[in-house]
Amino acid sequence: MTKTEIAQQALGLPEHDRFELAHILWASLDEPNAHQELPLPEWQRQLLEERLKASAGEDGEDWERVKAEIWPEGL
Repeated sequence: MTKTEIAQQALGLPEHDRFELAHILWASLDEPNAHQELPLPEWQRQLLEERLKASAGEDGEDWERVKAEIWPEGL
């Protein structure tokens, strides 16, 4: 099955199921070393650099707390 076919099937799911699937896929990127083989496009790298410069000196939020707000348990 191709990525296009998978995407078409996923888009045919009810909204709640699509949300759950998106959560599962997103969580899979939180695994150690998941990002090492995914190069960023230049536009994305520039955008991240701009945002880092703009936020210099600001305290960030704890990622575990932010994830808990975005994805409450029981999803």
